[in-house]
Amino acid sequence: MSCFAQTFYEYHYIVMWNRPAYDLLKKELKKYGISMKEHQVLILQEILGVIAGDGGKEIGFKTALECAQIKYDPSYLHYARHDVNYLYQLFVKCLQIYEKRTENEYCIVNTRTRKLHTKNCAYMRSTKPEHILMVSKKAIFWGCTICKHCGGNNTWKKFNWDYKCEDQKQKEKLSQLLLTEENIEKICKRFKVSCHISNDMVFIRTAFSRWIVYLKDNKVEKVFHENYRSNKSQLCKRNLKYMEGYHKQKCPSDEFYKVIRYIKSHDAGMVKKLYKKNRVEKLLERVSMETKSEKYG
Repeated sequence: MSCFAQTFYEYHYIVMWNRPAYDLLKKELKKYGISMKEHQVLILQEILGVIAGDGGKEIGFKTALECAQIKYDPSYLHYARHDVNYLYQLFVKCLQIYEKRTENEYCIVNTRTRKLHTKNCAYMRSTKPEHILMVSKKAIFWGCTICKHCGGNNTWKKFNWDYKCEDQKQKEKLSQLLLTEENIEKICKRFKVSCHISNDMVFIRTAFSRWIVYLKDNKVEKVFHENYRSNKSQLCKRNLKYMEGYHKQKCPSDEFYKVIRYIKSHDAGMVKKLYKKNRVEKLLERVSMETKSEKYG
């Protein structure tokens, strides 16, 4: 951080890949007592979400490099000294392409909020004339943000990037498979749950509990989830339940892939909830002990 302060003693813009990285930078500078200069932050992931995305899942750094055809060494990806170079190349190339493709296109910026609007945006009708400025669309690379009201259309989108990385394509492929034993095992392996297949029943085991999925005609007919109960000592030992039979669970879908995804998400949420509850209980016990100590000490 001291090197940062000495090297970048004057700057107007800071380009980061995502918001958490920027928050971490601010936190570290504050930690070492280094004040940030007045600047404008540009979050490239958010910019690409507007000019190349479709409002869906955020694009990953690796996927963005591949879409922009920027060469990188997979062995050094996500190492700061290399990523900063890849980020620079990605930013410059995207800016140059976007600037060329919007050469004769303009938008309106609210100089007070630094938000970009299309000419027909309803929000601009109530804006004072002194706060309205006509600018090139490349202003999105100046740190201005897009109005949520008019940013949902494809007015700003100029890159036809395929956001579907290999992992997403693999998910789609798995969800369309016939439910043979081999394919059932593949889907379960994808979500890191164990399974045992017996006739038209699939016995699922997660880190938290057990499930039974009944199949009929390549579809899920019904789902059962084991009953469980927990207490503090069990949570501490990571022994989260006792077997007490099963109850019928509302079936989230008739597609096996979506059911397994639901099971994984359900149990992950329960584990998180129970451990959070356990931490609160421990805190209350500590407060109670300290109170008793002060009372009888």
